[in-house]
Amino acid sequence: MKASTKSNRAVDMRRVFIVSGPSGTGKSTVIRRLQESDPRLGFTVSHTTRPPRAGEIHGRDYYFIDETTFRSMIDRGEFLEWAEVHGRVYGTAREEIRRRLENY
Repeated sequence: MKASTKSNRAVDMRRVFIVSGPSGTGKSTVIRRLQESDPRLGFTVSHTTRPPRAGEIHGRDYYFIDETTFRSMIDRGEFLEWAEVHGRVYGTAREEIRRRLENY
């Protein structure tokens, strides 16, 4: 989305917001409500080494990958951010952000 300033210069209005918090804190609910109020808001799918929960779908809820693959992605610098939580690893791939911003 482009906006004009007083000098009529185009300004890139794309923004990245990261919603994070412990399991069960309502992150998905917050994201869903924000998207309902502003359909321009997108969502990126994170990677995790944990197994899928009932009803979760690979590529929609998370990219479910094994620890070896995840660690290789870390070594190649493919994550914008990542963290180990309760023995599982979670992260946001740079490619996911890039793709979302290009399609904005």
